Amino acid sequence: MEPLYSQQLLLFDALGGGFRTIRLRPRQPQCAVCGENPSITALIDYELFCGSRADDKDKRVDILDPELRVSPQEYSEVVSGGKPHLLLDVREEVEYQICHLPHSRNIPLCHLQNGSLDATWEWILETTPTANDPTYSVFVVCRRGNDSQLAVKLLCEHGKAKGRGEEVVIRDIIGGLVAWSETVDPLFPKY
Repeated sequence: MEPLYSQQLLLFDALGGGFRTIRLRPRQPQCAVCGENPSITALIDYELFCGSRADDKDKRVDILDPELRVSPQEYSEVVSGGKPHLLLDVREEVEYQICHLPHSRNIPLCHLQNGSLDATWEWILETTPTANDPTYSVFVVCRRGNDSQLAVKLLCEHGKAKGRGEEVVIRDIIGGLVAWSETVDPLFPKY
């Protein structure tokens, strides 16, 4: 007797509480893995084959000069010291809704890349109490500190091109919200 689920895949939907089956095609005689004369007979080393680690999806970017970056602890001191500043969160809106630091404003990186640099600079300048105040900064944060670096670079380059580069200091928070959670606030959600 043939097994009940031969050539079928049983799927369970835990959210909906239902089951369904998907019919699988029969074994193909020419298949390199399960065919009559398989050419692949052992698993390969992923890292060796691909030339990168299996967990390299969040590879760290390092494109900014050190003076344009602050640690989460340094930013925490700005907040606890009550120093006036702006916090720009460049994650997508759905990520921002999951969790965000108080008093941050969400302007996703894709919006900056697709033309809202002028509007963002106008907001920055309208919100800045006094131009050329060396103690006033705009801090940019994202999940891991990669997109925020790209945003700082875009904003600085655009600001210089428009003659606005000297008016305000824009800095990236190193390691983003993950580093914030690991070093400043362990109760801050990680996702």
